[in-house]
Parts: sequence; structure tokens; C-alpha cells
Amino acid sequence: MQYLGTNEIGFDPKSLGFPSVKTCMAIVYGSNAGLFGLHDAFGNLTQLTAKAGLLATFVQSKAFNHAALKNFLISVIVKNERWDPDDDNRWRDELVAVAARLHYDGPIWGARITGHMEADQGHAAYIRVDVGGAFEPRCKVRYKRQSKMEVHGDVIPASAERRYIAKDPATQQYETRDPEEDIKKLRRIGKLDEGHLVSLPLHKLR
Repeated sequence: MQYLGTNEIGFDPKSLGFPSVKTCMAIVYGSNAGLFGLHDAFGNLTQLTAKAGLLATFVQSKAFNHAALKNFLISVIVKNERWDPDDDNRWRDELVAVAARLHYDGPIWGARITGHMEADQGHAAYIRVDVGGAFEPRCKVRYKRQSKMEVHGDVIPASAERRYIAKDPATQQYETRDPEEDIKKLRRIGKLDEGHLVSLPLHKLR
């Protein structure tokens, strides 16, 4: 399992977790090598395209032949925090830009969290993506209200499998750095693990 904080990219062969997603977007690119993720803070299309370029470079460094082994590209957003339901075209435009930087020409899948969030002021969610699944796109997407989760244990050490995206003040260009946010494991409050997470269906955006 690899947890990704805001504006972080990372890799795990089996599972990615995205804590505290509200106006952010969880993006996962699946290949035969595993799962590559971007926890994108809401900005504009130019910013996302730049961050997607860094994701593509990161993917290339881990799986140089990923384009031949690509499986899926998915995105998860929360309610209408990022885009209203009638703004799916703008959501799709974001993902098409990401796909272009990854040289990915396959279907793009999306999921919008709508249920089980009413009691959570601010509508933040914990999102988890795992490899596998009986149907396309061969992955499992689940979530839980962030207010039902808690961190526990020691800080997970930074590694080459997780990078932080920041803008260089001198050049105003995005670059990757060691993560600045401490990440710990998540569990359901009062339990030893994440507990039951709500399954989320995906639909094709392209």
C-alpha cells in the first residue's frame, strides 16, 4: 500500500490510498507493472498538464515500456466539490490532458462519490484503489468518509516510490521533491484496519 498526500505522485504494485480528497482528484494509471497515482490539488488545466508531465516521467522511470503494458486510466472526485454533474466535459478535458502526457489512448474511467457523505461537513473522503476486479477496468475502487478514519502508527518513511510536486520559485516550473507531508497508515476509528469501505462503480468518460 502506498498513501499519496496532496500533490504527490507514487507507485505501488497493488494498492494506492488517497487521504482527505475534497476538491482534489485521485488519478490512477494502471499498467502491468502496478498502479501509478497522482493526488491532484484543484487548480487549472495548465497546472494539471504540467503535473501530469511529471507523473509521466515518474512512470517512465519505473516502467519504461508502460505504454505497451497499459491497462486503464481512472479518476475519482467527490460530489460537486471539484465539478458539478453538468461539468463532466471539463472533468473529461482534464483526464484527456493527463492521458496525452502518458501517451495513453485507451478508455478513461471516472467515479463521482455521492453517497454516504451527507454527515461529513466538507465532504472529504478517503479513496482506495486496488488491482484486480472481474470486469473492466480491472481494478477495485472503494472509499469512506474521511471523518470515519484516523491515522495510526509511525510516519511512513519517504521513498523513491512517492514524490511531492512543487513549483520552483526561481523558475516557476513544477518539479518533484522529497515529500513534505508526513504520511501514516489509516484505519477506521476504533478498529485495527481500514474496516469496510464502500465500493464505487466506474463509468467511461472516454
